[in-house]
Amino acid sequence: MADAHDVAGCIFADAGFDGQIEDTNAEQLDLSRVREVQRNSRSEKTLKAYKGMNIRFLKWAVANAGRLAALKSEGFLEEEWNERAARMSQDELHVEITHVVSKVLRMDERAFLGKISLEKLGFEAWGQFIVEQTKTDKDGNETYLANYGNYACALKHMFRCLDLPLPRWFETTARDFLKSLRREATRQRSIDPSSNHQRGKVALPFPLFRAISKELLVQGKLSAQLIHVLSWNLCARASSTCALRLSHLAWENYSLKVYITHQKNDLDGEKQVRHAKHVYSNPDAPEICPIFALASYLACSERGEGNNTLFPQDNVYGTHTVEMERFKEKNGALLETYGLKPCDLGTHSNRKGASTYVTSGITDGLR
Repeated sequence: MADAHDVAGCIFADAGFDGQIEDTNAEQLDLSRVREVQRNSRSEKTLKAYKGMNIRFLKWAVANAGRLAALKSEGFLEEEWNERAARMSQDELHVEITHVVSKVLRMDERAFLGKISLEKLGFEAWGQFIVEQTKTDKDGNETYLANYGNYACALKHMFRCLDLPLPRWFETTARDFLKSLRREATRQRSIDPSSNHQRGKVALPFPLFRAISKELLVQGKLSAQLIHVLSWNLCARASSTCALRLSHLAWENYSLKVYITHQKNDLDGEKQVRHAKHVYSNPDAPEICPIFALASYLACSERGEGNNTLFPQDNVYGTHTVEMERFKEKNGALLETYGLKPCDLGTHSNRKGASTYVTSGITDGLR
């Protein structure tokens, strides 16, 4: 049977080539662009969360190195590195593990594999780590983490970065284990009289939305007021509102069309390019009128030539989050009139409140 190179040589010879085929070494190719696209499959915020979770897991593994054999993960930590880690202080250990995990998430050379053999990780070790993860709420009560799945996603991402196949237990045993943990946590909350059944931030009531908007306008916080009002009217996440550009806005008859080109449930932007959201003025209540808020902000803000962003400041979302936290702490009495505390509300409360208000069938109020 003819060799593949011989067949390929005959084909190229007929096409006018000399039939000499050079083997290309993939390591000599510039794969920086490929690696960059791979990294962009997850947002920076998600990668930062994965990094923190994997660092926590590896620190736990080092601290419990003597138990790994009993947990069917013998060989997960290389003995030489394990002994060296045992001589490190907690700060030195944190720096070392952070460096290792950072290299993995950047898809750099596999120095990681010389210290830790990820493919030798067993379910028992990872499961024990998960059940030991607890957190303390603001009242000092120790509660189980609500979303165990984040640790599974972080571990899966580390396997992907190292181009290693997932262990068989990950898709079967681990999945059933996490489901059982969530069921157990839900059952515990249902029978614990002191448990807070509220998960996440509270949906912002419309009267409170209006009161906050008016207070922001009175205090001259036009940027925060615009983000607050637009997030409600667009039923959008505050991060999506902060990313708007002037080119995303257009007029159609008596409405303002807003194109949100990138959001959590439409990462490719295919839906929003075809379907804009329409925003209308509200002359009866100027404090919540999105057109008035937009006009006031644009009239009082400066932007450089050629700057197309609606909010030209750096780190708009982070700045807005901090500003709203300060506003809530300063206006705690206003929130108390609605039975809420500052920690009950967040930037996502606008989206939840608007969606609830629109679909609740309420017919009274502003029209």
